[in-house]
Amino acid sequence: MAAALLGFGWLLGYSSGDSPGKAKWKLGVSSRIRKYWPSRYSIFSKYDDGILLDDEGFYSATPEALANHHARRCFGKVVIDAFSGCGGNSIAFARAGAKVIAIDTNPSRLEMLKHNSRIYGVREGEIETLEGDFLTLSKEGRVQGDVVFLSPPWGGPEYKKSTAFDLGRLPVIHISLFQLLNLARLCLRDPTQGRVACFLPKNTNISQLKSLIPHGEQWELECNRLNGFVKGYTLLLNGCTLLLNGTAT
Repeated sequence: MAAALLGFGWLLGYSSGDSPGKAKWKLGVSSRIRKYWPSRYSIFSKYDDGILLDDEGFYSATPEALANHHARRCFGKVVIDAFSGCGGNSIAFARAGAKVIAIDTNPSRLEMLKHNSRIYGVREGEIETLEGDFLTLSKEGRVQGDVVFLSPPWGGPEYKKSTAFDLGRLPVIHISLFQLLNLARLCLRDPTQGRVACFLPKNTNISQLKSLIPHGEQWELECNRLNGFVKGYTLLLNGCTLLLNGTAT
């Protein structure tokens, strides 16, 4: 196992002689993710079965309960997971019965995704992994589906320091939310029936979001709570169908 991968057996604890407040993070567990370590089972309930995550996966992966909610809320025969990471949403969509096209620029994360999907019983071929940049792939018309699920980078944990998350220039990908949504629409096999969903942080600038809505369109913004706390918002376009009522709990 590469040193960057975290999985079964990577434990937090004290070495002999450690004093309180000076815990050692054993077996390569990064200090960057120590605050997220207690949440590993909310990210993947089967974490101890051998789940693999890198540092970014610990703070960016969608919690399992919310990923399952997204899969119920926006179901389609073919779902494009545009920023798949280590696979939380892709696995949820596949387990709901969709064929998933999982896209990520990082080949190591795609390997983790395939490994994690097997732990959840996802069968061969239910998730197709595609290494590449979604922005480029969408412009070139190389991916098509019934649903495009977007969980773009939020800029790491530092995004929380801002009072309002700027939708005019998204971190890492450096385009506006409106541009990203338009690229997602290019990937819909049937634009009149297709669906686009975008997971946004809890400090999203709602006033700015309202200003992006084109005349004559209706967008839905769903507040997602986990254990009573706001985790983020899901923006829904083009008739995402609610299959089961309620938000993730």
